Amino acid sequence: MALLAYLARYSPTGVGLDGLNVLFRYEDDEQTDVDDLGADLDALSVLDRALDSDNERVSALDLSFQIDDLYLSLADLARFLSPKPPGEGETWLALMAAHTFPALTALSLAYPSTNSPTKLWSTLLALLRACQTVSVLSLAGWPIPPDMFYSTPSTQAQFYPAGSSFTTIRSLSRVSLCLKWIDLSYCSWVDEHLMASAEWRSGWRNVGTIVLKGVDAEVCARVQRAATESRGAWVEVVR
Repeated sequence: MALLAYLARYSPTGVGLDGLNVLFRYEDDEQTDVDDLGADLDALSVLDRALDSDNERVSALDLSFQIDDLYLSLADLARFLSPKPPGEGETWLALMAAHTFPALTALSLAYPSTNSPTKLWSTLLALLRACQTVSVLSLAGWPIPPDMFYSTPSTQAQFYPAGSSFTTIRSLSRVSLCLKWIDLSYCSWVDEHLMASAEWRSGWRNVGTIVLKGVDAEVCARVQRAATESRGAWVEVVR
């Protein structure tokens, strides 16, 4: 997990799908070359445990600045995280068994680079539907959701009065059932009407923290009031 974050930060081209395969997918026959070198059996045993080929201990993936249309699209990541699409009526245990990281709880997809925001958001919903263990999610720097795209921040209140339904955010709250913490820093499109449209009494009933760095203080205060009133419990907004 630490190596992924390091490579994502310092690699000139990012990690990419090939990098994820090198880091997290291991083949048993890759040990053959080591055996040929006459390595100590105890050392090999330690190595095998450290590799942890089932990735059962991976709980966090930091892919900030890594999502793009060239090296690692969100669709690529979705297929990597869940090679087998969830079937209709799939049980929780069966879903987790088909997941590359069954213990994944923290996921950063901050600051993506894409030419298709609409596709990015729709793929996110599919990804989270298959990764329902995620409780900490960073969408910092994400583009405006498609159902807000045709209005500027100064006119959103006119087109979207309080209580209106924003399809994308409502859908996001429906598929991220374990979410407790969400980062929407530097998302200039966030406002109280948008956040009030989430399903706070069901999908987001456990969300207690929203991170809004780079967002106007007055907007943060209104978001906090709207989220707290909608949830019926205190929601902390971090600036």
